[in-house]
Amino acid sequence: MLKKMAGKKNMQLWFVRHGESHNNAILKAAGGLGTILYPIKHDADPYLTEKGREIAQRNGQLVKAAKINFDLILSSVMVRTMQTAYHMFITTGVADKIYLAPFISETPMSFSGIKLKENIPLPRLQQIQKLGKLDGSDILDHLDWSLIGGPKGDNEKALPPNGQMFLSWLMDQDILKEIEAAHEDDDEYIKIAVVTHSHFLKGDTIKLGFKPDNVDIWTAVLHRMDPGDGTEDILTFTDIEGWYQEKVNVKRQEIEKDIDYNSKKRHVKEKKYKGKIEANKETIDILTDSNPDARLENEDDIKKLKKSKKKIEKYNKKIVKKNEKYGSRLEQLQEQKAKYANPSDIAIEAAKEGDVDA
Repeated sequence: MLKKMAGKKNMQLWFVRHGESHNNAILKAAGGLGTILYPIKHDADPYLTEKGREIAQRNGQLVKAAKINFDLILSSVMVRTMQTAYHMFITTGVADKIYLAPFISETPMSFSGIKLKENIPLPRLQQIQKLGKLDGSDILDHLDWSLIGGPKGDNEKALPPNGQMFLSWLMDQDILKEIEAAHEDDDEYIKIAVVTHSHFLKGDTIKLGFKPDNVDIWTAVLHRMDPGDGTEDILTFTDIEGWYQEKVNVKRQEIEKDIDYNSKKRHVKEKKYKGKIEANKETIDILTDSNPDARLENEDDIKKLKKSKKKIEKYNKKIVKKNEKYGSRLEQLQEQKAKYANPSDIAIEAAKEGDVDA
């Protein structure tokens, strides 16, 4: 019978796809032009766009707001993942060190069967020079190459991307044993952030079956089992969840805009009819000299009075009808919005409530 390894804790891995890179931006060019230009314009080891940096920082703030404490931050040996880890975890104060890890890079692309020199990491010294130009000395101060042979090591030895090779490598690291010892007496998962690439998540490790968006965050529990025969642990991922998905956030924002539009529309309609009601009330006050019990003798005044009262009744009904229409629509939209909540939203709210309770 399989059992969990005594003294070994399950881990929660937080997989992060890198932010938008120079290559991603080329492929997103309008009218299919990006696909045509890509073989000519692509960068073998691309850097983040300004948008890529901004979204990495934004999602780092989400993690910080949810009060997630990481035991280890790992990045692939590609420039864009190192930048993503830096802007997401270092500039936001979530962590103070990024360790470079092997076997979590991207799969090189090909066009019409022709392999491109693409998604191949530059030599480390060239990467260091490139990163220094892009983000200054601070990023270099927070990168730790010690787990993969140091800053003069060979990036080729960190390839190919392979989930099982990565997990086997991770289980062998002394730093993981030190983290386990520190958590020996608590019930918390060891939390490890892994900044990686779309294909690694789509079909290799957690097998999403689709490409996550840039800087999407997926969590998965790495369950460790002892086969009982002296061989290596059995490692399997469970509880796979999209903690933050950009497409969910975009849909939620669309619904929130629709809610805002319908709320304003209801307010405008209500204000319009209330204005008409007030105008007719003023007419009645003039006709009755502000005395509702006054008896009018003039036939035209009597007709005007009746007409104004009917209009007030009519506009009150319109207000009720419009409120019912827009109220129903807003209720439906709120229900839709609730379905498009990222777990990150829930975690942040829980963290806020914890602050209030404290």
